[in-house]
Amino acid sequence: MAHLIKTLIAGSVFAAMAEAGKAAVFTYTPSAPVDVIYTEFETSAHRACRIGLAKAGGVRMKASIEKSCQAQMVANAVKATERQDLLVYHEQETTTHPATFPVQL
Repeated sequence: MAHLIKTLIAGSVFAAMAEAGKAAVFTYTPSAPVDVIYTEFETSAHRACRIGLAKAGGVRMKASIEKSCQAQMVANAVKATERQDLLVYHEQETTTHPATFPVQL
């Protein structure tokens, strides 16, 4: 059975995204391998965090806003699962590939 997690972005860094009411629903199968679940979370966050160039204020800001939004959404989804194995995997991934802005957990 698949589990659903809904996460919203928050914070002034994401004001352009929050105005658009960005949210994502993360679906995962608990029996799937951790790396598969994590990749699905990243894919969902990537789709949810797209923003228009004009709204972002330029190419550089667009990339920065989207990357930060994705990092926060994945972190929120991982935390919501309350799965220790997924939390450890996320910690390893973010230590290896840190986000542009600090992620609030």
